[in-house]
Amino acid sequence: MARLTFYSTLFLFAARGLAVWDTFYFATEASEYKCKDLPYNCVAPNACARDSVLDKHYCCGVGEGAVCFQGSSTCRNNTNNELESVLQPCSGGINAFCCLSDTERCTQTYNQINICWDANATPYGSLTEEKMNDTYSSSAAASPSATRFAFNLSSLTASTSASSATSTVASSTVSSATTQTTSTSTNTAQSQETGNDNKSNSGLSGGAIGGIVVGVVAILALVALGAFFYWKRSKKNGSEKSELDSNPYTHGPNGQYNAVATTEFPREKYAHQPGGPVEAPTHQAPVELMEQHAPVELDSSGPSHSYGR
Repeated sequence: MARLTFYSTLFLFAARGLAVWDTFYFATEASEYKCKDLPYNCVAPNACARDSVLDKHYCCGVGEGAVCFQGSSTCRNNTNNELESVLQPCSGGINAFCCLSDTERCTQTYNQINICWDANATPYGSLTEEKMNDTYSSSAAASPSATRFAFNLSSLTASTSASSATSTVASSTVSSATTQTTSTSTNTAQSQETGNDNKSNSGLSGGAIGGIVVGVVAILALVALGAFFYWKRSKKNGSEKSELDSNPYTHGPNGQYNAVATTEFPREKYAHQPGGPVEAPTHQAPVELMEQHAPVELDSSGPSHSYGR
């Protein structure tokens, strides 16, 4: 018995390197979206696949890194009350479950129980979810009441590869065209910049012209301001000279002041006349003092008094 178990395990190890998937189909609404012997739903784009070595059906994901999963196995003990060698424990306590040793892996999803992953990679790793959904939709339209939609994986993979190649060529063409357009735009922009640089070098820029204009206006304003102050000062000096020249007194031959005759004398105004009182003229001709006589002494006899005369 032990020898039989050993050879069985050795066979399973050898079979792991072979292409074990041989049946491919979508679960449908008629089958409640469940693969054969699978207690969990398997909804498109996921699809069912049969492991021919284990003769078990798994629900397989799409794309690189996806896995195929199935329900867990019952943890069984042998006659020695030990777990059978074909099983591996995946949890303990009330959540204890087992998966097949070496052919399956315990689920790696956090806080998930009673799920085993097939040790082989998904057969749909080279397909896309869009391609799988399109295949399911076309099959459902052709046979809406079927319990499964079987498909040929090789044909589906080939058409996906062809579509990918076409998309790659189209992308390359678009990328090349975009690159050429970008290159042309860049060359055009560089040419325009070169032309603008040449124009800029051939003459003054707008900023330089504006600076020159502002400088000229400032200089003219300073010149005009200086001329104004010079004119005002000259006018003030002329007024002071006129006041000095209008002195009504002149020097006589002996050094005295002589009045200059004027042709018009101020007229008197009376209080009853309109215009109010008039001030007396401020400039009058100086009058020389009369020659003084020598002082005379008084009589020393004193005053004489005569009464009643």
